Amino acid sequence: MFARFRDENATATSGFSIPGVLFAPESDNTDVSAVHCLTLRDGRQLGWSEYGCRHGYPILYMHREGSCRLDAGFFDAFARDAGFRLIAVDRPGMGASDYGVMHSADQVAHDCEQLVHQLGLRRFGVLSLGGGSVFALALASRLRQRCAFVALLLPVEQPCQLTGNAVFRTVFTLGLRTLISLRRSVSRRDPGFYLQRWTEQLSGSERRHSGQQSVLALLKAVSAEALRQGTAGVAQDIWLGSGGCRPGESDLNMPVHVWSTRKAAVMQTGRESGSDLRWHFVRRQSQLVAGHVASQVFDVLRAEHNR
Repeated sequence: MFARFRDENATATSGFSIPGVLFAPESDNTDVSAVHCLTLRDGRQLGWSEYGCRHGYPILYMHREGSCRLDAGFFDAFARDAGFRLIAVDRPGMGASDYGVMHSADQVAHDCEQLVHQLGLRRFGVLSLGGGSVFALALASRLRQRCAFVALLLPVEQPCQLTGNAVFRTVFTLGLRTLISLRRSVSRRDPGFYLQRWTEQLSGSERRHSGQQSVLALLKAVSAEALRQGTAGVAQDIWLGSGGCRPGESDLNMPVHVWSTRKAAVMQTGRESGSDLRWHFVRRQSQLVAGHVASQVFDVLRAEHNR
């Protein structure tokens, strides 16, 4: 299912253990994509994995809030068919990336900028899922001369108004870490609980798709890998992602495609900002996770790249 890569310019490690889970049961047979590590200027390790076409046009992938690089595995086959190289990066404290206190999405974008230089990417696109949109726009803004296009899948469009409050951040992240720990405890006692709740939200055809062992294994791997360093990184990432993004207010000099479940937003067309903003409608969030809309997403990005 996964494409595996090796980059001579980076220190690669693999075969790490997976100690726990967030929403799904632990598995002894979880297939984990090969992980590469880069030592950042401040000494922290930045981890990433690659999917899709090895020599394809590069796209940096920003995972969902509180997730990890492995959820790019949902789009592996679609990226490969479209000729794209997906570079999925773990944010601080999740997966293979060392924890570091982050006060803004731009600090995370600075980490990704070092990876872009390390890999020698002259031009690239950015793709995000969920709360990763905040970090995608920050990276595109920071490297606007190199970023060719941005694709935001189901972005968090309603920002929390208290993200600038340090006291609220402390209370929020501590409470969230407690909640995550409780969910891990429940999932160990009842291994199928969270997977069952997820599949109940899907339509009949999507439920049949989710029953495939490869999809269930990937869900388990994502949940486990996100928490292998503990809860601090996950809580921080969800907090930063809750800041939300307003694509219409982005002043970017490249096309920005947004896939949203809000019809009102999709009805907005034309140039609403310095960027070329284009909306696409998704009926249910689960459609993207199940891969039903993913082929359309990459068709749009391929057309954008071929312009």
